[in-house]
Amino acid sequence: VQRHIEAYRLDLAAKDLYEFTWNDYCDWYLELSKPILQDDNLSEAEKALTRNTLITVLEALLRCLHPITPFITEEIWQSVGPLAGKLGPTIMLQPYPEPNEHDIDFRANEDIEWLKVVIEGVRNIRGEMNIPPGKELSVLLRKGDENDRLRLSKNSQYLRTVSYTHLTLPT
Repeated sequence: VQRHIEAYRLDLAAKDLYEFTWNDYCDWYLELSKPILQDDNLSEAEKALTRNTLITVLEALLRCLHPITPFITEEIWQSVGPLAGKLGPTIMLQPYPEPNEHDIDFRANEDIEWLKVVIEGVRNIRGEMNIPPGKELSVLLRKGDENDRLRLSKNSQYLRTVSYTHLTLPT
């Protein structure tokens, strides 16, 4: 987005922000937060971390979108900004988000991409076989390695809750 803005390609910046908003934040961030926020076994402090991440990302997203959709972002920011700890009368006085390459967790990104591919694969199977989204489904992952086994173990809660799927990896 920053490169597009610097090159005066606001069309491409708007496209990338639109895609992030709907395809990443709404489709994945919110969806993958639900199992945590609805888990009665987790403490309020653990749930608060997830809510804080959602609000922090949304607030930064609003600042990114503001040059393109100022009236909408201003209205939403008036509620979201204070929740994210941003003080001020208007989003216009907030700094534009600056990327920080040092904050990128490449391993976490790889793990999430793996999870997304598995969930999308399950959704494709359901669609092709007319299996309702709420029906429990058992799936066997083939040709996986120890990395897949670890990711499956770490993400079983998401797979069960988001896609109503029990996945196994043969030994």
